[in-house]
Amino acid sequence: MKRLVSAVVVCAALLVSSTVAAAESPSGAQAAPAATARATAGPGVDARKLELSRRYFKAINVETKLRTLSESMFSAMTAKSDSVSPEVRQAMMESMSEASVAGYRAIEEHYVLMVAGVFSAEELQAMVDFYESPVGQSVLAKGNQLAARSGELMQEMTPTIMTEYETRFCAKTKREAGCLTKSAGKS
Repeated sequence: MKRLVSAVVVCAALLVSSTVAAAESPSGAQAAPAATARATAGPGVDARKLELSRRYFKAINVETKLRTLSESMFSAMTAKSDSVSPEVRQAMMESMSEASVAGYRAIEEHYVLMVAGVFSAEELQAMVDFYESPVGQSVLAKGNQLAARSGELMQEMTPTIMTEYETRFCAKTKREAGCLTKSAGKS
């Protein structure tokens, strides 16, 4: 159970950091502190670019993506676990999904400002035009399907990746093979 909870926490953190670059501006989002916002925005950010950036984030609806991906990853992670009751599993999944969205909301305005600072007004307009169109919305919906399948794939691949990581880490630090697994078993 302890390993499952640890895996859920790690996945939630990774989920927020990897998905946060594409975001929706919820109505209750707090603005970034002024000094940080100015640093994040960079030069050349005007009201039009900020408005286009916010429209882009609204069009791509990151909260839906975060919820879909986190729920898919969690379901795949816990599918084979008999040590967690259905009630606890549901509470853990909801908590992971909610934490992912809350983490995103905490830094959302920074991403709006960064996007406005990186892309030109012409590029932002093209992005908004595409993602607000029926074809753009269809692409996004299919992206949500991919996110769900990605969670399953990541769950399947995680043991292989972790074994490879451990092998490389132990070799680079000149430790005995399986050094991480052995030290984890001691605690």
